[in-house]
Amino acid sequence: MFRCRFFLPLLTLALFSSCATTPKPIAVSPAETSLTELMAARLEISREVGWIKFLNHIPVRDPEREAQLIARMVTEGTALGLDPQTVEAFFKAQIKASCQVQAESIRYWKRGGTLPTYAPRDLKRDIRPALDQIGAKILRELVRVEAQKTRSGLELYAYGIIRERGFSNSVARMAVAPL
Repeated sequence: MFRCRFFLPLLTLALFSSCATTPKPIAVSPAETSLTELMAARLEISREVGWIKFLNHIPVRDPEREAQLIARMVTEGTALGLDPQTVEAFFKAQIKASCQVQAESIRYWKRGGTLPTYAPRDLKRDIRPALDQIGAKILRELVRVEAQKTRSGLELYAYGIIRERGFSNSVARMAVAPL
């Protein structure tokens, strides 16, 4: 009786443990890894943009600036050999995700959430040039990713990395949508 009482739970645990599968790591290329890191870096900067907009009561959306950015990225991407629709869809998704990050951050701060302790950088002098550099790097990585012709795990991988960096499910879904 003593043995059965302890043996049965151990047997059950062993059976269920052997049935459990360990998730397989997602195989992505160096270009896909780099693209994902750049997407996450862009979203990190969006938090700073949100902080500036919160402090200065600036609306999250800036349709004119967004249109200019997309037009410039399409022009630069086309010059690199990328399909204009691919570039447009990709950057529209990144802008949408960025605006979502800003809106979520501002909503949090308005509700009494902990405010950042750092002084905001200058939007025009510091942040936009940093975003422009990331945009140019993203285009180069898109060229490399597009040349591969396969992206078997990129969307899932990028989603996971973006979520790991503390971004919401909706932000991650928006950012990876064109992948």
